Amino acid sequence: MDKLLQQRVDRIFDNIEDKEVSHIIIKNGNEPFVDQTFFYLTKVTSGIFEQSYVIADRDSKITLVTSILEEESARKTDLNIEIYKTKKEKNKILESVIKNTKKIGFNSTEIDVESYMDLKKQFRGTKFVNISDAIKNARMVKDKEEISNIEKAAKMASLTFKDIKNSISEDKNANESSLSALITYSMMKNGASGPSFDTICAMGKNSAEPHYTPHHNKLKKGDLILCDYGAKYNHYCSDITRTFAFHADRKMEEIYEIVLNAQKEAIKHIKNGVKSSDIHRIASDIIDKSIYKGRFIHGLGHSLGLSVHDGFGVGPSSKIVLEENMVITVEPGIYVPGIGGVRIEDDVVVTKNGCRIITDAPKNWKDISIT
Repeated sequence: MDKLLQQRVDRIFDNIEDKEVSHIIIKNGNEPFVDQTFFYLTKVTSGIFEQSYVIADRDSKITLVTSILEEESARKTDLNIEIYKTKKEKNKILESVIKNTKKIGFNSTEIDVESYMDLKKQFRGTKFVNISDAIKNARMVKDKEEISNIEKAAKMASLTFKDIKNSISEDKNANESSLSALITYSMMKNGASGPSFDTICAMGKNSAEPHYTPHHNKLKKGDLILCDYGAKYNHYCSDITRTFAFHADRKMEEIYEIVLNAQKEAIKHIKNGVKSSDIHRIASDIIDKSIYKGRFIHGLGHSLGLSVHDGFGVGPSSKIVLEENMVITVEPGIYVPGIGGVRIEDDVVVTKNGCRIITDAPKNWKDISIT
């Protein structure tokens, strides 16, 4: 059995307050009920695994229960594999793997009501205990393999910078949708299995909308072009934002330099033992001391892993104290309605005495300015 998987199981059980919970059951349903903890506890890198289960016990035994459709992908793992063809076979397998138990842990945040009720009906007399907090706490700190996967995803996204800049420089008919498509293509060309979320590409005044959806708006002189995108590798995500300036004026440069300074100062203070809320305030204070007070309208960042927003946010009310090997984004921004916005985002790994930036796309004004 894979030692890292055993350690992941142990971390979850260590975080479960109710010590009578003897088994964990994670169901990976159909979209949108995809439970990333299924991939955390199996490390499968191929297949969809809809209607599949992973079951773990306190002896760190892990069983993957899946349909014949995913058998070939399942056999690539170092797990106990149980294959079913019918719902009746599936139920018998679940009952054979989980038996003589009083309490089963389940992840309430990622399972649909119908699936939960089916499990309750099947295991009558067994109490189901919500362990979603234990799972979240276990997944906050990444192991070496997780960090390696995120670093590779970050590298693939960073390499896309050159293609974005060249496209803006050369394509006179560039629009938000075409640039968004190019970004996804470029990341996959660099080795990604796909984007880790829907790419944001906002030109001109649209860049003042943080979660903008790309349309066919064309690039114009004087525009800021905000590109927020991420690559996925072995199910792990990266998340980077670069804001480009197309024949921009001095005012746009001023906004950009304030955001860049806020990001750099926040990154300087990231290390093990620091409150994440304090990191946010460092960036927000710099922005609020400028003429753009109040235009930083979101948290500084978030945890990153199997999900883009993987467990916690880095904001003014966050209770999380940073720990070594957490992976977070750092993404301050200034958004001016009717004019445009700037966001600069990098992914960092928290270390004992600082942090390591794992996205390395250029971000100085001369690098992002296109004339």
